[in-house]
Amino acid sequence: EGGDDCGKWLPKLVSRLIAEENAATGHVQILCAARIGLPQVAPPANGKGTGQRRMFDGFHLEELTVEQLAMQHYFSSEGGAFQCGIHCEGSILRDLFGILMFDELFDCSVADAFVSSFQAFFVAGARLFNAALEKGLPPGPYPVGVTSLQLDDHSRQDPEGGPRSLQTEIWYPAGEEARELPRNRFSEFLGRGTIPGSIEAAEASDAIGGYRSGLTIAELDDSWPNLAVRDARLRDPAQEIGGKPLKDGWPLVIFSHGSGAYRASYIFWTEFLASQGFIVAACDHPGSARYTQVNGRVIKPGGPRSERSQMEADRPLDVLFLLDSLAKLTDGQDSRFAGRVDVNRCALTGMSFGGWTAAAALEFNDPRVKAALLMCPSLMSAEGRLTKERTNLHTPLMVMIGTEDTVIGTEGNALCRDFVKKPEGCSFLMEIKRGGHCSFTSCDLYNPAYGNGIGESKSLSSPGSMYMPLEISKQHEIINGYGLAFLDKFIRGGSGSFLTENHYPDELVYKKS
Repeated sequence: EGGDDCGKWLPKLVSRLIAEENAATGHVQILCAARIGLPQVAPPANGKGTGQRRMFDGFHLEELTVEQLAMQHYFSSEGGAFQCGIHCEGSILRDLFGILMFDELFDCSVADAFVSSFQAFFVAGARLFNAALEKGLPPGPYPVGVTSLQLDDHSRQDPEGGPRSLQTEIWYPAGEEARELPRNRFSEFLGRGTIPGSIEAAEASDAIGGYRSGLTIAELDDSWPNLAVRDARLRDPAQEIGGKPLKDGWPLVIFSHGSGAYRASYIFWTEFLASQGFIVAACDHPGSARYTQVNGRVIKPGGPRSERSQMEADRPLDVLFLLDSLAKLTDGQDSRFAGRVDVNRCALTGMSFGGWTAAAALEFNDPRVKAALLMCPSLMSAEGRLTKERTNLHTPLMVMIGTEDTVIGTEGNALCRDFVKKPEGCSFLMEIKRGGHCSFTSCDLYNPAYGNGIGESKSLSSPGSMYMPLEISKQHEIINGYGLAFLDKFIRGGSGSFLTENHYPDELVYKKS
């Protein structure tokens, strides 16, 4: 943070901490004293002020670390800063590190006693902090786990024979021990190269390598800012932070990727939701996925699977099959998930062709689906019939678009705006003025100059010219902020107070009905 920015949020946060009686631990007193030049007194070795304290009044009285408390309270529905619209420049982790790391920001030391209870957090949290800055809003209070499954739909036949098989990623709230475990590496989305030639195939220009010339999986292993731990233990819903234990399991979010993308290219969204207490399932759609692995083979687009009419038929059924599959997992088919997924509180989400996919799946009127969130959906698909002929008008809906999106273009954005006018239930439109199609992806992690919302981009509103999008971390902050509030309200029963107004009037067109 620059000095000017720091001058805006730091005094406000310090004042807030001093005024908050319940947050007045010994560490906070030390830090505030250091900030204003008062003598520093070490906190006691144990008891109040040692890094362990009870949660705010009204929460379960379980012991939490100070950093967990700060992040959990920030996102709480019981009057937390996030719900009150106090963003502290949009990142509680940035605020925490600004307060904690005085030696870095203000060239002044902190009492040695401070180090003992936070040293592990600093060491283990460095990567997490950098990832949070990359992705916009910070992660929630839960560590994140991730696992890969192949799910086979025997009710449908693949054009090459056998069932329709879907390589699927599931992100989820993990047990506390995951905070200390090694993070997932990008190559683990690719099966660590166990299929001969699979890494080379991923690096080809028609696959992951196509995002930037010379991009390698080894480079992504070093740079990809994963928060998740591969195959970590799924957290018991009874260990929910900041609310009542979840007797029916964690709510479910299903995500559908865009055409020519694949399941792991949206971690700004999928990991973030898992850290907030959702289970997130995303499959590769064979035929439209840039790269996937099924039955020990690499599959890229091409052939009968990639015919447009076939993809339009397959994709909505893929999404509903994921929902049915998660129901089987929680019913005991997989002991890791048994009793821990609430499939009756499900939201469908997707980006581009995946946004259309989620909208098309809504037409099946599955009672388990309680909400849908569509990111720059390609509603021109299927000859644009969905906007005109849709029958599901009651499911709560949020549509997000970028004003400068040159992929779905003027026609596509117009269809999106019309789409939210139809519902009989609650609907929301969120339009990022300086955003494009790829604003709703993590493609910035492949190529920070990718374009269409990431780095300098071609303008839709001013053809023939270029524009500079809003910083991608800020775009992701907006997307995750409104997306989380929407899902919290409609599948978790939250207050939805954040949804009542436009918190970014200079950068956002926001409408609700």
